[in-house]
Amino acid sequence: MKLSRLDKIALTLIAALTVLTLLVALAGNPFGLQAFLAEEKTGAWGPVTVEFSAPVRAETAQIAIGIQPPVPGVWTVAAANSLSFRPAIPFEAGKNYLVILQPAAIGQSGEKLRSETQLTFQVRSPAILYMPNGEGMREIWRAEQDGSGAVQLSQSGGQIFDFHASRDGAKIAFSTRNEQGGFDLWTMDRNGGNARRSLECGPDRCTNPRWSPDGLLLAYTRENAGLGGGLGAPRAWVIDTNANQTRQVYADTQIIGYGPAWSPDGSRLAIYDAVGDGVRVLEIATGAETFLPTSTGQFGGWSPDGNQMFYTAIESDENGPRTAVKLANFSTGEVTTFLSSKLYDAFYNVPAWAPDGKYIALGMRPEDGKTASGIWIVTLAMLGGPMIPGQADATDGFYSWDASGAKLVFQRTPLKGQYQPDIMLYDMNTGQISLVMENASWPQWIP
Repeated sequence: MKLSRLDKIALTLIAALTVLTLLVALAGNPFGLQAFLAEEKTGAWGPVTVEFSAPVRAETAQIAIGIQPPVPGVWTVAAANSLSFRPAIPFEAGKNYLVILQPAAIGQSGEKLRSETQLTFQVRSPAILYMPNGEGMREIWRAEQDGSGAVQLSQSGGQIFDFHASRDGAKIAFSTRNEQGGFDLWTMDRNGGNARRSLECGPDRCTNPRWSPDGLLLAYTRENAGLGGGLGAPRAWVIDTNANQTRQVYADTQIIGYGPAWSPDGSRLAIYDAVGDGVRVLEIATGAETFLPTSTGQFGGWSPDGNQMFYTAIESDENGPRTAVKLANFSTGEVTTFLSSKLYDAFYNVPAWAPDGKYIALGMRPEDGKTASGIWIVTLAMLGGPMIPGQADATDGFYSWDASGAKLVFQRTPLKGQYQPDIMLYDMNTGQISLVMENASWPQWIP
């Protein structure tokens, strides 16, 4: 068969490409390996993901890569051609950092980074999630810390029950009422996009969604609908987001509990067992469990390393029952009384531990019955500190720290008149309180 001129050109090109492919396989990509950031902005807890133009050898790549200014943390394999960094301490909000890659042969086929590569990323300032107060207003909104830039994220027709932002600030999980009277679980991006139903629960109530720190698991409370229309006992469940599967936390169906709370390192999950009157703390890796007797249902004040947790309990003295703040140490197995009526005659809420571990925010109300609940900033080293200036006839609660531990968002609710709570912000550096949003509730940080 006689080949045409075009056939000869095509065969020549195919032969040239074959030779080039063989050369690349034997000698590595002559053009060099390329690296770039998946996102140029991240939250205080990362992750920072570097993607490569070809699959890389993870062990070699981790030696050649670093963060400037230096931040302790761990690089992990996100995919064959990408690595992700999660800091052990939070990045500084609003600051620029560099990912620096040194020249090295890190490609699986010998591809090389030909020269030092520097990639810049910026850390987002955290925003605040909340729900407006009012009929049909149960939607998730996001605003900046000064209340500006308010935007509605969810579109549920006012059917949101509760919500939770992932630690990296990329996702929001929420529960919403469905047509069968139950609650389904949904997720969406931080900007409200890609909303999808993660779990259809029918007449059952699936609520209290809580992301694990790595964002791979979503714990929640499930109450099964009974034949008579009532609800069964609550049990803790978890969704594996990678496998898109859900299962009960405890294989023993007789174990009940609600309100799952992850430790900051993801090694433990706590739930409250109202039948057994106590907090169950499950160690994920071993299945070992610690039971903390209490009837208050208040728990989850985790230490930054996840080895300790605050919860409240009832103690009785000559004046009757009083609230005490207990501290469980899971490394030693010890439980100590952190605060009790013997020190301050007050009703306590569960403390929120600042990310640097130096102090806690503690809701407390004097037992004289004349003073509303306020928030005490307690320095752990000396068991003292300032009270956040309160407001007459209003109670402060639902408090949480930002990743830096410099700002505390909380809800201020009037004790008289209409239910019209406000969202407030306390700045540790200035001691000032500012109004974030009027007539809104359930404030929560999103990095």
